[in-house]
Amino acid sequence: MGIRSLVTAHWLLVFRILVRLDILYSPAMGDSEQALKDFGRILTELHDFVKREATEADRYVRENPWNAAGIAVVAGFVLGVLASRRAGDHVES
Repeated sequence: MGIRSLVTAHWLLVFRILVRLDILYSPAMGDSEQALKDFGRILTELHDFVKREATEADRYVRENPWNAAGIAVVAGFVLGVLASRRAGDHVES
């Protein structure tokens, strides 16, 4: 499965969930065409937000490579400690 197919499948699933939760549908709206337009607007806003945040993160990492490396090391250490504790809990039980 290519990345485009995976992304498309993911957003179709999100759309179905939003419709199921009545976020994209209201009795006043009434038709699926309006729901699809609203969903497209939501996706566009989400895309713009993610693109803006990714650009900002990229800029930060390029300007502060050692800070980014330090954050990655600390995050990896914390995740490792949490994972080892969780694994230890299962062994003792």
